[in-house]
Amino acid sequence: MGLSSLPREVQPLEGSSAIA
Repeated sequence: MGLSSLPREVQPLEGSSAIA
C-alpha cells in the first residue's frame, strides 16, 4: 500500500483495495 503511516481512510488509492 502507499502511505502505511496514515489510516486507510486518509491513504490515497494506490492499489489499496481496503478503501475501495
